[in-house]
Amino acid sequence: MIKITKKLINDGFLNFFEAVFISTVVFFIVYVFIGQIMVITGDSMYPTYINGEKLIVEKLSVKYKPLSRDEIVIFNHPLEKIVVIKRVIGLPGEKVMISDNKVYINGQPLEEPYLQPNTQTQSGQNLKDGVEYEIPADSYVVLGDNRKDSLDSRQWGFLPKQYIVGRIFVKF
Repeated sequence: MIKITKKLINDGFLNFFEAVFISTVVFFIVYVFIGQIMVITGDSMYPTYINGEKLIVEKLSVKYKPLSRDEIVIFNHPLEKIVVIKRVIGLPGEKVMISDNKVYINGQPLEEPYLQPNTQTQSGQNLKDGVEYEIPADSYVVLGDNRKDSLDSRQWGFLPKQYIVGRIFVKF
């Protein structure tokens, strides 16, 4: 017969709480610094991402590796307290222009195979039609794939790098 002593019970509880504490700390570190799960809300990235889809966002590489065109990023909205998903269209130092319902980068029309056929890119209050803008250092132009249902750089301007939270790691 096994004799259960008070010491064995106390050791068991101590081991359990130690495991819970370590797990919580590891989860917190991963969530804050490395990655997190997010859910798409809205249709601004349709058809690439649809309302309700879940993503794992990786947060570490944006601090060390430059973003590239067509990459999809998660960022803190520059004017509101929300997290937003958009596609990187213009990079620091490039010239961007919206004209004839198309995006031009350094004078060349941008090929956008991810857009629905016949999608038109209208100008906005911060990216006016026919005006060429130089993107400041450490800033980007980001647009939604569903241009008619997306509030993006056309409305609020260039996105400073410090607002970017992470890159999409996986969609599920």
